[in-house]
Amino acid sequence: MKIKKELLLQFLKETAKTHEDFASEMEVPLSVVEQMLNGEAVCKDTARKFFCCFGAIEGARFVDWEAIGIENPLPI
Repeated sequence: MKIKKELLLQFLKETAKTHEDFASEMEVPLSVVEQMLNGEAVCKDTARKFFCCFGAIEGARFVDWEAIGIENPLPI
């Protein structure tokens, strides 16, 4: 999964969360959050944790569907 890093950065700023806070909330190493913020793909386990944090509809907003070559399966 690849996320739209601009949206994640905006979310972190609006919620006043550090990268470390978000990594702790997702229960992943800080390096995984940095991967997402660098526009790199993350593994399926991380994607599951991401969606657990945000829920399906909100989480889908963050996914860069075009970058992964998949049409968004959710109507948003």
